[in-house]
Amino acid sequence: MEEKNIEQRQLMKIEEVSLEKMSLEQKQLADGLYHQLGLDPVVDKVLREYAESLSGMDRATDKVFGPYDIKGRADAVAKVSALVTYAAVKEQHDREVGNLGSQMAVVAKERDKERNNYDKLVGKVAEVVGGDYEALKANYNEIVDRLADVEHLKSQVS
Repeated sequence: MEEKNIEQRQLMKIEEVSLEKMSLEQKQLADGLYHQLGLDPVVDKVLREYAESLSGMDRATDKVFGPYDIKGRADAVAKVSALVTYAAVKEQHDREVGNLGSQMAVVAKERDKERNNYDKLVGKVAEVVGGDYEALKANYNEIVDRLADVEHLKSQVS
């Protein structure tokens, strides 16, 4: 049950990602991320701590065979981790950009609706008070002045 929950939360299955199964583009991206993020010193530090944690026969075996095999594995793990992290961040970024795009579309639709309402209002004002529709549309203050004149005339008639 626990494994299923962990697997559902993963963006991509880690078992499926390995340097051997990566495409050339993914390998280049992973290598670039590895160097851009400066993971080489991190791997070296982990290897030093690993060597210090060994004792007895393990330490002797490590001295005989050397840490190079382990370094290669650590490099591979760091590259895969960098690629998986990049994929997760990119997916989140793409999702947020998509959300922003949809919000912008909603705002643009509202803007167009308000412009249409304004155009209708200017058309009605042009009918009521007279005047050139285009001139009124371009000058908001003139619309207000004309409406004030109409309101003033109404108050005098009443």
